[in-house]
Amino acid sequence: MNTARLDHATINTVDLAASVSFYGHYLGLNPGWRPAFEMDGAWLYPEDNSYPILHLIVRKDRTPAGGMFDHFAFRSRGLKAYLAKLKAAGEWHSATPVLGTKLVQVHHYDPNRVLIEVNFENEPFDPSDERPYEDARAKSTASACSAAGALSRIQSPSTSRANAESTARPSILTDHP
Repeated sequence: MNTARLDHATINTVDLAASVSFYGHYLGLNPGWRPAFEMDGAWLYPEDNSYPILHLIVRKDRTPAGGMFDHFAFRSRGLKAYLAKLKAAGEWHSATPVLGTKLVQVHHYDPNRVLIEVNFENEPFDPSDERPYEDARAKSTASACSAAGALSRIQSPSTSRANAESTARPSILTDHP
């Protein structure tokens, strides 16, 4: 696998028009083509229109657990090897082709529970490897809850006190988008 470049960042917004205007005014980013995703949003392109470097997603109903930052993405090569690493590690992930493009997106979490996306372009994709984001996320939540329960049973008194003090904060393990 070879990471070629940082691909894009994604920000959640409650006001799409204001966000598009802001990034246009200050950074010269312009809205352009975007696949027909289920959620509303925009892809913003730099002046050369090379590719969308900022993705905006409308989140009117709730603020995701990660706040208004959603994820960051890499452009890479070696899809088959990348998926093999994730499967071998037993990591939650999704893998889906993006309609209207030659991309396959793979989503998974880093050790800090930050969502990352890795895009592979013009690489063969076995349909049996497809794992839709929502299906994979539901399995991850159940797995994370199980792991959190097991961890709480083996904690020392000092870590139990620290965890009790942090219970008012939402858990990134169970409240992720």
